[in-house]
Amino acid sequence: MFKFDASLIYIFLLIKRIFETIGVIIITAGSTLAVFNYLKDAIQKKIPSRLIYTRFRFTIAKATIAGLETMIAADVISTVTNPDYYGLGVILLLVTIRTILNYSLSKELNSISAEDQKLLDK
Repeated sequence: MFKFDASLIYIFLLIKRIFETIGVIIITAGSTLAVFNYLKDAIQKKIPSRLIYTRFRFTIAKATIAGLETMIAADVISTVTNPDYYGLGVILLLVTIRTILNYSLSKELNSISAEDQKLLDK
């Protein structure tokens, strides 16, 4: 089995931590933006009230999916440098969560009328 040089492993682990941090920042920023937009929509009432919560949920789901994507990349890097079954299980779990979120988000988007989708895109 191929062994990496210690300095190369250090670089990979540094890249892994950077990707993990970026993932957390994406989820945090997206969730904060969702809360801000929710409050703004509730106060301004530019879109119907039935869509305010839907827009909130979509924004959080998109941020979570994007954050999970970068965390998956971090876990792939970690598993490549130190392969084990635990790392593979974590990747499998994250990919499963991301897939379920994508499926449910796309299914719900398809169930919304075209007129409501235009209002949500504002």
